[in-house]
Amino acid sequence: MKAVIYLRKSTDESDRQVLSLDSQKEICENVAKRYNLQVIETLVESASAKEAFKRPQFQKLINFIQKKKAEAIIAWKPNRLARNATEGGMLIDLLNSRKLAIFCDSGEYTRGDSTLLHIEFGFSTKYSQDLSDDVKVGMLSKANKGWRPGKACLGYKNIGEIKGEKTIIVDPKISPFIKRMFDLAVTGKSVHDIQKIITDEGLRIPAAKSRPSRPIGKTQCYRLLTNEFYYGWFYWKGEFKKGVHEPIISQETFDMAQRVLSSKSKKQKFKNNYWWMGLLKCWKCGGAITAEVKQRKRTDGSFRFHEYARCTKKKGVCSEKYTKVEDLEKQLKNFLYHSYIDPTKIEKIKAKIREKNESELTVAKIRLSDKTKKLQNLFERKKTLFQMKGEGLIDSTRYLEELNKITVEENGVNTSDLSLDSWAEDLDKAIDFATHASEMFKNGDNETKRQIVRILGEDLVMGEQKVWCKAKYTFKQMSEWVDEGIDEVTSLLGQKSTHELGVTNEEQPKVSG
Repeated sequence: MKAVIYLRKSTDESDRQVLSLDSQKEICENVAKRYNLQVIETLVESASAKEAFKRPQFQKLINFIQKKKAEAIIAWKPNRLARNATEGGMLIDLLNSRKLAIFCDSGEYTRGDSTLLHIEFGFSTKYSQDLSDDVKVGMLSKANKGWRPGKACLGYKNIGEIKGEKTIIVDPKISPFIKRMFDLAVTGKSVHDIQKIITDEGLRIPAAKSRPSRPIGKTQCYRLLTNEFYYGWFYWKGEFKKGVHEPIISQETFDMAQRVLSSKSKKQKFKNNYWWMGLLKCWKCGGAITAEVKQRKRTDGSFRFHEYARCTKKKGVCSEKYTKVEDLEKQLKNFLYHSYIDPTKIEKIKAKIREKNESELTVAKIRLSDKTKKLQNLFERKKTLFQMKGEGLIDSTRYLEELNKITVEENGVNTSDLSLDSWAEDLDKAIDFATHASEMFKNGDNETKRQIVRILGEDLVMGEQKVWCKAKYTFKQMSEWVDEGIDEVTSLLGQKSTHELGVTNEEQPKVSG
């Protein structure tokens, strides 16, 4: 199988324990030998993965897979590949379409492991978000003191050497142009005219590291004219704060300019981007579900807007009815907000995991009957270690440290055919994810919400103005374990919510086409 090695170390990596590129390469080459993979290319990148489409080598990696030049990716850990929902979703889609397999030092990910990889990427995204929390706290503190964080607006400049402690002063060369722009706006000049006049008079954006000096464009001209910063205020995280910087214009001038500009503004437009788009299919024809906004004129002359979800009908004639976006989202949220684990049930699930782990270890012992006594010893140590973790005798940090030591010893005596899957540890991650999924969904952007839905559910369809969503096997299995022996079934991971949507998992309709 042809494979590409991908190595990444962020230039601003806060985690000092991340392996160097050379160490990652050595591990990836060992993984290639272990799985008998033919390495055709090694891609090296020094960039952060917290934002999508910012890594050229990663894009090259995806092109290798899409053009079928390679069938596998080798990386030290899954978090080297993606720390954001968008690129993580791209890899999952390739994995599910059987175009890709991912090999890491910890194991292999194929189509059947997509749920676990979803969780890995989900935790990587959460890790990146946590790393930025300290920075956000510092920026909020600075904003509360009256200093707007970030690069100074045109007409001002930052002074100071220490990042995060810089202040803002008026730029004597550019600030007169800013004042002139507002004066022109007050007289009724259009944004187009102001941009042309101010450019002819000599205003240019100062050169930066990656861009030369240039005139301002029409869009930037409008943004400057609607920026409260120039009369001494600014918005930060949804709050309007009074700045301690020197204003360039008065608030009266700013307000008058806004009245003139608003009289020339365009009508409101709706952006067709809902978090559930790309997830749902039509029950009747199998087409994608999209959104449409309709308007109705009231008797007083104003308009009322209505948002609907409907089949795209790109697969032919379809009689599926329109569904209100509000109702659709409510049904999906009912599924998601009930997909959590009751803390009082966690111990019951972990007990089942220990039971399953015992049976797997017994089978593994039989398969390893021809191994040396040392290997059997290591095996028993892992079993004891896991039991100690399950009983709460050691914490996760100590557990991982000891597990690491055992793994090093195993590698020293050639454990290539030792099959000790991290099944229980993966279930631990699934439990933690399900516990926090609701909170992550509430605070996430559209891409994060889509990823959470993909992790928890599958086969999402809309029909007869209702939504059906089947819980993924991993979460459904935990639900069944919890429900065993309980007279009144209380589902934790999908069963309850699908009843609320009007259908059980067994009754879920199949998509036509």
